[in-house]
Amino acid sequence: MRNRNEAPAAILANVEVFDYLKEKVGERKTRTEAYCDLLDKSLAGFVSPFLRRQDYDLSPCQCHVTVSDLASEWHWHRATVRSFLDTLEALGQLERIRLAKSVVITMPLRTGTPAMPDSGREEADFATRIQEALYDWIIGKATSFDVGKSCGQIMRQ
Repeated sequence: MRNRNEAPAAILANVEVFDYLKEKVGERKTRTEAYCDLLDKSLAGFVSPFLRRQDYDLSPCQCHVTVSDLASEWHWHRATVRSFLDTLEALGQLERIRLAKSVVITMPLRTGTPAMPDSGREEADFATRIQEALYDWIIGKATSFDVGKSCGQIMRQ
């Protein structure tokens, strides 16, 4: 179903939700399982056993892996793993640093309470309030005049 009035939304779901929703086909991992595996590896700061002797300092939410290791673990072809990582990167779900025989994957995760400066919190709060006002207009819950008035009030605060 294609809906032109889509509004961006965030959901909170844990691994159990994805486990429930996945379709299992033999030994092969589903894309959801592979994505969850990357999340787990990034949170744990996982380094592939083959790469333990290499010196690379990982930042938070990073893992250091090889495409071959992921392909073996997920029971996928290496080309499928590369394509999967390309797609996730295009969707903004990960960033990659490609090294000679490995890749460092960064998952953009928020862990705990974000340490956002006051000005950042104010900007986020402002953006959220404007977005809520516009969303009411998009779904037909408010008129253009009402939304304009609301946005004006938000701007003056």
